Amino acid sequence: MSKHIPEITIKEHLNIPLDQIQVADENVRHTNQNKDLTKLQENINKFGLIQPVVVIKEGSKYKLIVGQRRFLAFQQLKKPRIPALVIGPLGRTLRQIVSFGENMHRKALPYIDTIKLCKTLYDGYKNMSKKKRIDKIANDLGISSTTVSRYLASDLIPEEVKELVNDGIISRDIAYRITSSHYPNEQKIITIIKNITQLTKEEKERAMAYGAKKSDASVDDIIQHALNPPPTVKITIHIDTYLNNRLEKLSDQQDESISQIINIAISEYLSERE
Repeated sequence: MSKHIPEITIKEHLNIPLDQIQVADENVRHTNQNKDLTKLQENINKFGLIQPVVVIKEGSKYKLIVGQRRFLAFQQLKKPRIPALVIGPLGRTLRQIVSFGENMHRKALPYIDTIKLCKTLYDGYKNMSKKKRIDKIANDLGISSTTVSRYLASDLIPEEVKELVNDGIISRDIAYRITSSHYPNEQKIITIIKNITQLTKEEKERAMAYGAKKSDASVDDIIQHALNPPPTVKITIHIDTYLNNRLEKLSDQQDESISQIINIAISEYLSERE
């Protein structure tokens, strides 16, 4: 378990009947639960369940905190029982944090679910300042404060666009930046997103940069600007190996070129000072 997740006491290791288990509301995975379960089922049939699910006993039933996909796979395979670790009582917030931490270590939590979790935790820490709330969530979940801020801002993204991110059609960065430039015009945001899905990376970047500078520009103007690049100036900068390695890692994670990342950083830096 991550160093950001509190130590949890395991009380029992049991084979629990599936009909005695209910998925807890605090389980943070609410979308794509059934996606790609076939391979998981094949592994279970071949090797058994290597990693037990995690539950909390409540009365005569058990609440599933970790392992929803494993539980669903067992249900579909019509297996009567599932190996489970029974842990001690936990509050609602801690249940969500444990669920998030385990999901991040196994199969990345869908975009929509992560937004909902950050929003829930932010609302729950209402007695703190905004900065302290964000820092607290970052520490709880083991992600950066900047990432938390982006997820919180992403709550404004239209639901239709969130689904496109969840399905891997567009990146969360594109969804965030276009929404930031054109909110609250949801229809315009959706139209721009749908129009740029077939563009190259460079064209998408020009569309987002132009929209950020001219938020009142029409969708047609934004797309035309993306397709017809303006004159550019080449600038050479020298950075140390450490920074270059970090940029390369970020480039791989976000599927964007280093030049795109630097252009975004420069644009954001200038906009904050204008």
